[in-house]
Amino acid sequence: MGASGVVVSSNAFLLRDGRIAARQPKIEDAGVAVYFTLDGEPRCTPCDRSDRIEDNVRAIGLTVAALRGLERWGAGERVRAAFRGFAALPASGTSGGPNGPWWSVLAVAPDASPTEIDTAYRRLAREHHPDAGGDAERFRAIAEAHRQAKETRT
Repeated sequence: MGASGVVVSSNAFLLRDGRIAARQPKIEDAGVAVYFTLDGEPRCTPCDRSDRIEDNVRAIGLTVAALRGLERWGAGERVRAAFRGFAALPASGTSGGPNGPWWSVLAVAPDASPTEIDTAYRRLAREHHPDAGGDAERFRAIAEAHRQAKETRT
């Protein structure tokens, strides 16, 4: 469909390599949002119908499959019209942005203490700093997540 920069965001706790951790406490908000860019515009497809993250991810996948079918069957403009309604939320506050909510970027719990937030930030900043061979975009995302976390904790 031509989407780029696809990011799947949820409240699941992630491992350092980005995989979902097998053992984690019950997640109260199992909503999932898929952020992406389509035709140069930021978009978001959310789903929170189920109380299980995997079911919400599957629902989004089925939605995309149906829209791809419409595109294949010659109704491409209907697909574009549908996606115009999926404008992405602004990347401020705790809603996150294309990199997900701040706690996901920092790999901490949403109710993490300021000390836990600072510790995670320092660890990730050392690991991803461009001067240490890290990716500049990832480093910026980590710094922005830390800023957002500090704003929500004051």
